[in-house]
Amino acid sequence: MRISSPPVLWPCFYGIDFATRAELIATGMSVEEIRRSIGADSLGYLSVDGMVEACGQPRGELCTACFTGDYPIAPPAGAVCRTPRRHAGARLPAPPPASSPVPD
Repeated sequence: MRISSPPVLWPCFYGIDFATRAELIATGMSVEEIRRSIGADSLGYLSVDGMVEACGQPRGELCTACFTGDYPIAPPAGAVCRTPRRHAGARLPAPPPASSPVPD
């Protein structure tokens, strides 16, 4: 399975309806753990750089906050917890570097 975006790691305050990191599977599981959880033979995500390149717009004109945690406008005070709750039985991985593609 291939996902046409980077893993969503941060909540969106600009119109997408997920408010906390606890609601996002990628904050509490590695790509391999997600793959096993959903029963896929393989799993890969588009990198942030790959997504920006595919859009054909300058990075500065795109919001990548839900992938990187870098919000163009400060979110409401106390709205972003930098330490997400873990999904049951999962270890918390470090977010992948923005420029690193996720292996097949």
